[in-house]
Amino acid sequence: MQAIHSRLGKMETMYERFKIKKQGDHVVLLFHDADEGDEGGEFGYLRSAVGKTLAPLLAMPQVKFEPIGQASNLKGIIGRANKASEAIAKVDINLYGPQFAAKEVGDMLSHGKLWLQKSTHMKRGVTYDNPHFLRLEIGGVPIQCTQPVTQTRNEGPTGKKKREERLQKMVEEVYKSLDRSRDLDMVDGGDRVTQELLKHQQEALGFMLERETGHINDKYRLWETKVLDDGTEKYRHRITKTEIKNGIQPDERGGGILADEMGMGKSLSILALIMKTLDDGKEWVKQQENSATAEEGILKRSRSTLVIVPSALLVYNWINEINTHLKEGVKTIKYHGPDRTKKLSKVLNSDIVVTTYSTLKAEFQNKSTKSLLHCIDWYRIVLDEAHIIRRRATLFYRSCDELHANSRWCLTGTPIQNKLADIGTLFAFIRAEPFSKAAVFRRWIEVPFEQSTDDSAIATAVKDRLVMLIEALCLRRTKDVIKLPGLRSYLRELEFTPEERKQYENTKKILMRMICHRVGEVDKSSHFGLFQMNLQMRLLCNHGTYQQPFSWRRRSYQDEREAAISALGHNSEISCSGCQSPMPILGSSWLRSDYNKHCNHVLCSECLNESGRLAKCPVCVLTLGPDMMGSNVSNSEDVPDWPAQGNIGNNDDYYFHKEGHSTKMKALIKDVEKDLNETKSIIFSCWTRTLKLLSRYLEEAGIQYLCIDGSSSLSQRQTKLDQFATDDEKRVLIMTTGTGGFGLNLTCANRIFIVELQWNPGVEAQAIARAIRLGQKSEVSVTRYLIKGTVEEEMRSQQRYKKQLAALGFDELPDADDHTVLNSYVANMQMIS
Repeated sequence: MQAIHSRLGKMETMYERFKIKKQGDHVVLLFHDADEGDEGGEFGYLRSAVGKTLAPLLAMPQVKFEPIGQASNLKGIIGRANKASEAIAKVDINLYGPQFAAKEVGDMLSHGKLWLQKSTHMKRGVTYDNPHFLRLEIGGVPIQCTQPVTQTRNEGPTGKKKREERLQKMVEEVYKSLDRSRDLDMVDGGDRVTQELLKHQQEALGFMLERETGHINDKYRLWETKVLDDGTEKYRHRITKTEIKNGIQPDERGGGILADEMGMGKSLSILALIMKTLDDGKEWVKQQENSATAEEGILKRSRSTLVIVPSALLVYNWINEINTHLKEGVKTIKYHGPDRTKKLSKVLNSDIVVTTYSTLKAEFQNKSTKSLLHCIDWYRIVLDEAHIIRRRATLFYRSCDELHANSRWCLTGTPIQNKLADIGTLFAFIRAEPFSKAAVFRRWIEVPFEQSTDDSAIATAVKDRLVMLIEALCLRRTKDVIKLPGLRSYLRELEFTPEERKQYENTKKILMRMICHRVGEVDKSSHFGLFQMNLQMRLLCNHGTYQQPFSWRRRSYQDEREAAISALGHNSEISCSGCQSPMPILGSSWLRSDYNKHCNHVLCSECLNESGRLAKCPVCVLTLGPDMMGSNVSNSEDVPDWPAQGNIGNNDDYYFHKEGHSTKMKALIKDVEKDLNETKSIIFSCWTRTLKLLSRYLEEAGIQYLCIDGSSSLSQRQTKLDQFATDDEKRVLIMTTGTGGFGLNLTCANRIFIVELQWNPGVEAQAIARAIRLGQKSEVSVTRYLIKGTVEEEMRSQQRYKKQLAALGFDELPDADDHTVLNSYVANMQMIS
């Protein structure tokens, strides 16, 4: 590693070009100036699947390879890596060859699931001809797909932003082009539902029944009918143009996507569908019992609907919705936790089963025992917050995809987050043939979009195809179709007192000097960079002179994790540091781990249970050893000598002065006191630490309150939420955004206070949406706080662009490849270049 890093350091060019060759079972890259037998000439090897696909092409003399990588990126990755798994670098490989070989090369790459992309840095003056580029005809005139390359595309953040803007424009045009005049049957919920459905919910029920029965309006079918001269009928797919001439109309029954905005009552629409079709489910089981299948004797059919949700909190929410809106007698099973039933017969004889993605994934992974949920052919499957499965490679997607069902439904307010492939994955899950195959979606949607320009005929064709797919398979409405109480937003711009300003500026100078001094350091124990500096300045804006000078020397990883969560956003995922499986951030209980006070490791509930009652992080013990772990923490440059309990970073006695002043807390309390007895208020902060200071101010003002943070167990959260809804004495609820973002219905509150602005405005939107939803009777006011002349003003400007994306129903989140793991996210923010 040192030799490679040293060799990269000697480069004088922006890009490094490599040689490529087959060596044993691997395909390796060598430095361009490496001689035969040069032991230091090897740079690295390709992943096995990629190498296996490229190896036969290396034997074709007419095909030339040009691996190329950005020197600074390669050097940074190699320099930071402490082990092989961290030394994974991105290198592009350009392919050059004669046009007659293009099809053969394209087919070989496709077979290995590799698709050629337009190069960002290729030789000038050559003709670009991609065999994977879709050839189209517009009005009978073929579109020329080959073109001379005259300039390179923008790279880095600018290129990414341009790609996001193109996606934003495409999605906006698709939504505008949807048929708003679509005539949907309004279907009443029936006598098994105690809550009367609103108009848009009746239309949703009509849409879902239409999709499940197959009685679809010809205008919204994906297969169109044509009568031949001999009177027979043929069917042609409106997008792929595939034809069927056997006279049998393709079956388009199944499920779909209900993509209404959050807070419009999607769960009630689904419950009404379940009640409306209970008898149909029983009849379906009888019909299927006599039909032979390849898995006869293994699969057991059930009339039941399986509902899969992101967290245990949402399990309870769904069960509460069932108890509230459906008549008694519905057989409901909570399939979650160690006490869940193991009796197949009980599950089969149910109406609704509610489980979590994590439970499903854990059973799917368990090789020793067959997953009970995968032994059943369900009448219906419903994925709540379905965007969680948007990445096909994850176990979340695979465990859901391999379930058996008569019909499948996805509920999500964000069907597209940061890639068109997001909605393509949902189409695959609901079995929207032929788009259940990733290659088909890429060929007809993704690749043409990636290789088109904004105003080209190809971009128009892609938009038209997406409109066809969404109109046929998806129902999306905004809150404009329902009458919710108004929303008033206020921004309180505050000025520090002279004492607060002095402490803020002094802290900023000290931190800047330290960061400048540490430029180039890669030792893990010295990671304290721009991310931590920004965090400390934001905390100072909240805490004022209560915060002790140099408190940042007593580092709190909990503060860092809570800040990183808010930056990632409500729909993002983190990966378990133990088993590497993804899990949703919000609604999880991983923040409650007792031993993660000195590291950034995050464990899923299964790994937490399997680790038992360890006093130290099992990942740290595994990688560092118990002795090294203890000395690493106590000797860290950023942490002074730790007391015996090893918890100074999270001990407020070492963080806050007993006396002090916070301009923001004082203004917040003054606002809360107004009309206190006529309102109910929720106060959000991303930091548990800030809530502790806020509780001091509330107690001094004599205001009774309830508090929910990352340390609150699931049962404690539910108890406090119920108390907040019913207790007129406790009119204030304070909570962290991480615990308040998922699955809460807080329509009893009509005032929201957001202590600090967030990098990702989607987090704030989620918090506000807890109150702005069906059931809210009063106007809701939202008050945000900002200290002038601080880092908070920069955050305000950052939010404006991101809010444009959120308004379209998809989030701007870090790419999965860049920020899959919370540890990686924090590490990237920490590094100084």
